[in-house]
Amino acid sequence: MGKKGVALRPFTIVLISIFAALDAVVRLVPVTYVIGLYKFFSLGWVFSPIIGVLVGPISGFAAASVGSLIRAFLTSYKWTFGPFTPFLPAFAALQAGFLTREKHRVFFLILAFSILFSLTVTWLLLPTGRTVWPIALYYVAGLAAIPVFYFFFGSSKKRLLFTLMIIAYVSNITQQALGNVLSVVLLNLSAEIFWVSLPMPLVEQTAFALASGVITLPILLALQRANLLSYLNCGIFEKKPANNGNKP
Repeated sequence: MGKKGVALRPFTIVLISIFAALDAVVRLVPVTYVIGLYKFFSLGWVFSPIIGVLVGPISGFAAASVGSLIRAFLTSYKWTFGPFTPFLPAFAALQAGFLTREKHRVFFLILAFSILFSLTVTWLLLPTGRTVWPIALYYVAGLAAIPVFYFFFGSSKKRLLFTLMIIAYVSNITQQALGNVLSVVLLNLSAEIFWVSLPMPLVEQTAFALASGVITLPILLALQRANLLSYLNCGIFEKKPANNGNKP
């Protein structure tokens, strides 16, 4: 057991490096304009949940952080939120990793719920957040999706696409909630800007979730077919602990 753990360490570093490099590349592809911040949402919003699903919460967090740093240093990308900037997509990968854990599943779902719940409460405690309270409905939808995910979660092909879309939505809405809080606290973004952009997350987050699910599904099935998932920290197809009770 000890030898296996030691042997996996360099491979984990390789995985983080590979996904960090991929993350840095996809973040160069703009998708939609962000009102008030003079920047674009990138394709990274689609990719961050994929990282968390494939390599787990910790490695996913590390890969997304490093990928954002690489992108920032190689381009003229503006660090909108200062030192917090690279950690926004990392939180999306972290949430995706939490949601796909099969072992200690309830604990990780509570952890994911707690992160988004804390951001929701923080938003509503801010004066701007109380003024533009409807934005919190997007966060509440993410919170409601987590218990739905608990009962619906499955690795069957019929359920897997919808499962992956829920993972992507919860992950990305957590990233957006954190970004909105930082926009108010650090940038003093006005309530008017949030009112103007209020309908946009409905379209953006739905598109991101669909794209992330559609891309992740064939990757997972291909990796499973090739028996390569065991080399990743992917929890989607983890085996549940054996039931030692009398129930089937």
